Amino acid sequence: MAWTSIFDSIGGEETLWNTSSAQNCGPPKANPLNVHVCAPTNGQVVGKTFTFRAAGNAFNGVAKRMELWIDGKKVGQNLEDQLNVTATLSRGAHTASFVAVDSFDEHVSGSVSFTSSY
Repeated sequence: MAWTSIFDSIGGEETLWNTSSAQNCGPPKANPLNVHVCAPTNGQVVGKTFTFRAAGNAFNGVAKRMELWIDGKKVGQNLEDQLNVTATLSRGAHTASFVAVDSFDEHVSGSVSFTSSY
């Protein structure tokens, strides 16, 4: 992992950026609270197991939690602004909803329809 250090000698701030790790899912614009779904794409056909990926962002505060709901049932979450959850699916058409929750407990969701065919 490579880290880049940015040091502001006037203000005394040091920020470390990880510049070499793979990104799970690119974040959406932060204004307003928003969700970016990376996988699956709308209409995609997937197998029996699938890794769902999304990212959230918040204008005020941070996206503190990402949740995955499939057909109205919560199946996973990550306590950060990135979601990476592998789920086992039943055969047929489904809807995946991705929810981003910010530090003020405001939330927003984005959904995609997909089919599991195994």
